Amino acid sequence: MLYVFLALVLVPIWFLLRGLRSSLIPPDVRTDERVFFGRIRRDVTVEGGVIALRQDEVVDILEVRPQPGGRRFKYLVGSDAVGRTFLLDEEQIEVLPRPSQ
Repeated sequence: MLYVFLALVLVPIWFLLRGLRSSLIPPDVRTDERVFFGRIRRDVTVEGGVIALRQDEVVDILEVRPQPGGRRFKYLVGSDAVGRTFLLDEEQIEVLPRPSQ
């Protein structure tokens, strides 16, 4: 009888804590359907000739931002080398399809 009581009390508590845990952990951005990957088509340099993004480097596209006025720079990517984000266009980055899970 004690085991039945413990099961009736502890199982709902376990499910509650499990749901709470998953809501506190931020989702992995790579599982988000809106996130894409891209391959850099040519080196992207910043002031002083420092290479921020290298040719053929695969990067996460953090956001797609259509620009007002029809400007073509719309893919926001981050560079670990310089610690900045950049807006790139289709000539600078090849957008890759999201890999299947």
